[in-house]
Amino acid sequence: MIMLKYGITVPVVRNIQSLLMQGLLDNPDSIGAIRKTVVNTANSVYMPTQIPTLLEEMLGIIVEKTCHIKNSVEAAFFLWLNVAYLQPFEDGNKRTSRLCANLPLMLSNCAPLSFLDVERQDYALSILGVYERLDATMAAVVGRL
Repeated sequence: MIMLKYGITVPVVRNIQSLLMQGLLDNPDSIGAIRKTVVNTANSVYMPTQIPTLLEEMLGIIVEKTCHIKNSVEAAFFLWLNVAYLQPFEDGNKRTSRLCANLPLMLSNCAPLSFLDVERQDYALSILGVYERLDATMAAVVGRL
């Protein structure tokens, strides 16, 4: 089943980030907005793209590709890792990506993801594998827990 366009869009992803980060960012103008600042990822040498127009374009491509993935679990996994990797927002990227990963699942009447049983260290290692080696192996294991 191809994800319906109305359910997963760039404005929906931006709105999720704004809801998650409401009251948590120093600059209220950055809530729900594609970042214009440099971000670094904690405990990593990974440097995400720093060009706002490229970030916006890439987020659109990620959303569009997600909508064409027929398997909702694969779509969730794709959206989770690619939004986290892109780092399109000033802050809250990993939180946003985890919540957005539930969109394809809920649109297919599947249960949402929960990372409650995942150890923080295991989650951090899985994301570092994606950031630094473009290797989703550990993330696939974490996603199954």
